[in-house]
Amino acid sequence: MLKKLDFISQKGIIDGGTTKPVIIEAINEKNEIGQYVVKIFTKKHERDNFSTSKEFISSFLASEFDLNTPEYFVINIKKEYVSTIFTEEQIEEREFGYHFCTKFIPGCLPYNLNAKNYFLKGYDYENIFSFDCLMLNNDRGGYRKKPNLLIKNQDFYLIDHELTLPFYSNPNGQRASYDVKTYFAQSRHFNMSTHIFYHFLKNKKNKNQLFHEFNLNLNQLNLSQIENLFKDFTKFNIRNDGTNGLCDYLLWCKSNNYVMNTLTKKII
Repeated sequence: MLKKLDFISQKGIIDGGTTKPVIIEAINEKNEIGQYVVKIFTKKHERDNFSTSKEFISSFLASEFDLNTPEYFVINIKKEYVSTIFTEEQIEEREFGYHFCTKFIPGCLPYNLNAKNYFLKGYDYENIFSFDCLMLNNDRGGYRKKPNLLIKNQDFYLIDHELTLPFYSNPNGQRASYDVKTYFAQSRHFNMSTHIFYHFLKNKKNKNQLFHEFNLNLNQLNLSQIENLFKDFTKFNIRNDGTNGLCDYLLWCKSNNYVMNTLTKKII
């Protein structure tokens, strides 16, 4: 399921990213050489938050909701690959091995809420917003200079999803409980009003069938496909906490129509 790359060389760090994403040159399974962006999370991020697996999970689920993310891959990163761009302290903090990697798309700009655009449609706003509500993603706020939404020509790309699914974690080595009480508590504390598209949707005049497409995709979501993703996590030794917590949460959302009900109350 996960497509593998082989490292060739590093090209530098992307400015502005808290995780200091690295631009690399790599070769894919078709022997094609290209440039990619790899995120090398710290040991703490991987141990407590399962950051790499969350990136893969979110990118996979985004595709199930017909949302664009840069094409993603898995790649093995060793210390010596980045020894010239990270300090010794930064290298010591990071976990090496297989990581989340995406195709580098040059010429992209961060989405600017105040700038006019002529290609993001109303349903794009709805689908991005509702997807972030499903994933409990607080990292696409309108107050941010970098809302983790990239624009290029007629395309947009969702990026940076390591802060999604806050219940799916292992803080200080303490496994989170996966049950209805946990899901409800985490969902209730999710502050959707900070989202970059909240006020646009809140002020929308015609709200007939708002989030209809998202709800349809959620109801049709095939949870069995997620198992294949987790098989690759085992294959590549990517930290995770199994499928139960994730699949139980998605099933709970589907069975209780929770996200749609919440969006209806807060937006409509």
